[in-house]
Amino acid sequence: MKKIKVVAMILAVLTMLFVLGRIGWYEGHYYKDGTILSVKGTTVSVIDEDDNIWEFYGTGYTEGTQVRLTIDNNHTDLEIYDDSIDNITIIK
Repeated sequence: MKKIKVVAMILAVLTMLFVLGRIGWYEGHYYKDGTILSVKGTTVSVIDEDDNIWEFYGTGYTEGTQVRLTIDNNHTDLEIYDDSIDNITIIK
């Protein structure tokens, strides 16, 4: 019986750590939809719905493609200039 309680406690703690970790990820990330503005070599420029221009390195992208950027805010909510792109997803 004591082993079952220990296992249950360990599972509860691991679940709580997982949930808290996910909450931290969501607080530090946000999404921006945009359009690929230009592709020069491996440098891809995207303009988002707020007219901010983001750049990343990649291949296989074409101008005019709609993309969703997953952006890390580096835990500076009021400062956009230190944010970095974590992922790019083609919308259509």
